[in-house]
Amino acid sequence: MPHTPRAPRGWLKIEGITRNNLQGVNVAFPLGCFTTVTGISGSGKSSFVS
Repeated sequence: MPHTPRAPRGWLKIEGITRNNLQGVNVAFPLGCFTTVTGISGSGKSSFVS
């Protein structure tokens, strides 16, 4: 079945995240799309999402 990716309806931008082992991280999440956070163990995924 053909698949057409959804285009973002906007962006959620967060700058200067500092928590646990994250220091000054900037991110932009697309809105209206399925988004995941991945990485190796201990990379700060849970700190980042919370």
